Amino acid sequence: MNFYNLKSGLKTLFSGIVLAAAFVSCQSPDSEKTEETMKYIDPANFDPNVRLEDDFFNATNGTWFKENPVPSDKSGWGTFQILNEKNRENLKTIIDEVAADTEAAAGTSRQRVRDLFQSGMDTSKIEELGYEPIKERLAEIQALESIPEIVKYQAFLHSKTTPGMFYLGVQQDSKEPDTYILNAYQSGLGLPDRDFYFREDGRTTEIQNQYRIHISTLFQLVGTESAEADDLANRIYDLEKSLAENSRSRVDLRDPESNYNKKSFAELQSAHTNLNWNVILENQEIPMQENLIVGQPEFFDGLDQQLSSRSVEDWKAYLTWQILREAAPYLSSEFEKEAFRFNSTVMNGIQEMEPRWKRMISNLNSSIPDDVSQLFVERYFPPEAKEVANEMIDDITAAFEERIKNLDWMGDTTKQKALEKLSMFGRKIGYPDEWNDYSSIEIKPDTYFKNIQNTWIWSYKDNIGKLGQPIDKNEWGMPAAMVNAYYHPLKNEVVFPAGILQFPFFDFKADAAINYGGIGAVIGHELSHGFDDKGSQYGGDGSLKSWWTDSDREAFDAKTKVLVEQYDSYTVLDTVPINGSMTLGENIADFGGLTIAYSALQKNFERNGRPEDIDGMTAEQRFFYSWSQVWRIQYNDEAMAQRAKTDYHSPAIHRVNGVLRNMPEFYEAFEIAPEDGMYRAPEERPVIW
Repeated sequence: MNFYNLKSGLKTLFSGIVLAAAFVSCQSPDSEKTEETMKYIDPANFDPNVRLEDDFFNATNGTWFKENPVPSDKSGWGTFQILNEKNRENLKTIIDEVAADTEAAAGTSRQRVRDLFQSGMDTSKIEELGYEPIKERLAEIQALESIPEIVKYQAFLHSKTTPGMFYLGVQQDSKEPDTYILNAYQSGLGLPDRDFYFREDGRTTEIQNQYRIHISTLFQLVGTESAEADDLANRIYDLEKSLAENSRSRVDLRDPESNYNKKSFAELQSAHTNLNWNVILENQEIPMQENLIVGQPEFFDGLDQQLSSRSVEDWKAYLTWQILREAAPYLSSEFEKEAFRFNSTVMNGIQEMEPRWKRMISNLNSSIPDDVSQLFVERYFPPEAKEVANEMIDDITAAFEERIKNLDWMGDTTKQKALEKLSMFGRKIGYPDEWNDYSSIEIKPDTYFKNIQNTWIWSYKDNIGKLGQPIDKNEWGMPAAMVNAYYHPLKNEVVFPAGILQFPFFDFKADAAINYGGIGAVIGHELSHGFDDKGSQYGGDGSLKSWWTDSDREAFDAKTKVLVEQYDSYTVLDTVPINGSMTLGENIADFGGLTIAYSALQKNFERNGRPEDIDGMTAEQRFFYSWSQVWRIQYNDEAMAQRAKTDYHSPAIHRVNGVLRNMPEFYEAFEIAPEDGMYRAPEERPVIW
């Protein structure tokens, strides 16, 4: 998953599985079932009205979908959400115990967890404060009188982690990954993607209209007259649209080489009239830098022009809007409800808020993740899980090595470098060896918004503090309790948090086919990211460099082009197209991951003996059922339409059916014939890894 965590001040390049899962089956309703088999495969979820030869995803999940509609407080429902609910229930048990610990010493993780949770649950105090927590900032903005003051104050707000015109933070240098460097990156939009400002279809134009209403409503909640608020909303929208015009598309943002533009600080300073980079660094509390990376130079050139072509009043309105949209979810109920109405209902079709305690646990997980994760793994992560997961990574890495050696489209020179990179992969399993120290964060039981803001500021300072320091090899990009996994190209490592090392992805007591079709395919997915169209541009040391021969790169591009065309042909909601170029990296990883995991499963059988069929299912069939059950998830229409335009991952049905249509092993396991819907002609099936 590629994600941008503004609050932590971190522009990340991770590629992750972004998993959603559930339990599946392919047996007939009258098959004999054992209790142990039922733990892993539930035949009641099978849809007898759909032939798996025509639509494997819905054949193995269809009845479950019918019986488990998306809840009104969710945008989607599947095993990912189910497992997340389980984790939150477990955390609630822990937090209830911590809440009763009146003796927890100040500055300890238990004190922070207790008081942050209590402050979020104290709705009386939150209502009493209204929007008092942001009044000082709003007044400061109104006192600004010039563009230089706008730029200076924007930098100050950024140091307090308020979103704004652009992103400025620290990351490893892609071409010198043993050093940290300052990065400037396009940002500044309130809608999820630049294209939302330009599409003219009915769905998008309604979102544009509702966004203006959302802006106006929040302005009215801080005392602005409705007519003036409407005018401000139109001006802010128009300003953001001008920023969008100079922003790169999601497809363009996937090209690491074109988004790496190292410039001297003096060069950047001289290029812009209004963006005073000396002032920006000073007010973001960043030491002077000799060089920095400018991700999208044309964005900053356009922003510099917009600063002079738009009035001070327009920019004051824009900065005010940044404060309002950031703070609204943490203020009194009228603000929180409006933030929910637009962000959750309009954008994602969610009809009602989750219970407050669930929302507060999610906030704890994102605000002080190591405090929460430490408590989680102490109670809910068995040591055996880490041991077995480590063995599976060994197994799947060995299978990947063998497949690389046997490729007929890659030459020996590139193969050797690919194998060298594979041998250099790092791995992290379960949880960090060292936890982040949050002892400097002030958390009080009666200052909810201030508490949240203090955690954001800690993350910002932690990020900026990396400049001039050695690379933090212990750093994790996800909380240990998260149900996800990722590959980091600059560290050349795969990471599997404790949250994902649970059934249905993984159970160290399950049969091999279940685990290899679940977490095994996830492991293969993350390893494959090191060799997808983007990850393959990084060497084993994490540096962005060319290590392919020209002919091998051309062969690779030709094969991946087949995947682009395949996924371009898919739609959701009948008419919303999938973008095969935007989703290419994840599609390569899905295809490669399942292929590699299948090979590893066969090696497991060679070592341990081939298992007998279970309830009439071969091990290979159980492997593919496991893959499909991992992706059992359905979204409401609003969320699906948005994800199709913004998510780097294909929808679940295509992550399953799209991959299986390319795997000869699947055809053999289920005797797929040319007349079947899952069939693709052999010449249409690419062989990548």
